[in-house]
Amino acid sequence: MISRFEDFHLVNADSKYTEKSKLDDNKPTVLLIGTSNTKRINAEKLSPSFTTIKFTAFNLEETKQVILEISNIIPNQVVFHSLTNDLKIKSPQHCVEEIQNIVKLALQKWQNSGCIISLTTPRLDSVIFNTNGQIINALLKQIYDDNKDVLLVDHGNMLRNGNPIAELLSEDKFHLSDSGVSQLSANLKRGIHTALNIPMPNSRGRSKSRNTRGRGRGRGRGHHE
Repeated sequence: MISRFEDFHLVNADSKYTEKSKLDDNKPTVLLIGTSNTKRINAEKLSPSFTTIKFTAFNLEETKQVILEISNIIPNQVVFHSLTNDLKIKSPQHCVEEIQNIVKLALQKWQNSGCIISLTTPRLDSVIFNTNGQIINALLKQIYDDNKDVLLVDHGNMLRNGNPIAELLSEDKFHLSDSGVSQLSANLKRGIHTALNIPMPNSRGRSKSRNTRGRGRGRGRGHHE
């Protein structure tokens, strides 16, 4: 158990979404566990089609602890945006092994749920770190290509001509800017709708977005306690 997890859990588990989820039995429940970039996503506004309950976990170990600590939520989908920080200190292979174990843990705990892995986002702080992210993404695509319980969300639209788009990154060239967080949120939203087999809602009267990556292999079952 990491030493600061107790405080981390109490501060970052957004209780109002947990309480709201008990009232929205007609909606699927999505558990979003991610880094500081997902902390800036407004869970309540992510989509009207599902209830999002969000936890902040800065690395893979904290992500595992979140799963172990949760006792009052049974999600339809569990979304992980968890690889960005670990790739700086661990090999791509080690990161992939850890996220695989986390996915297995989640699927064992919530057997009627599916998992969504948010792949690493592009970065400009280090060629090595950006390359490690690309390696991790490629390995995960090989592993989960035909897995009906796991969907991958790719962030290739954060690249221009194969290079990270600077405007989507903050001054440290690693964290996402406001525009980058908006793009991350949009990508996750499309992935979750795909996994739940729910059409994307209209946006301000415009036609539905059909630019969804991945396949609809997530499960739409489950309930709240």
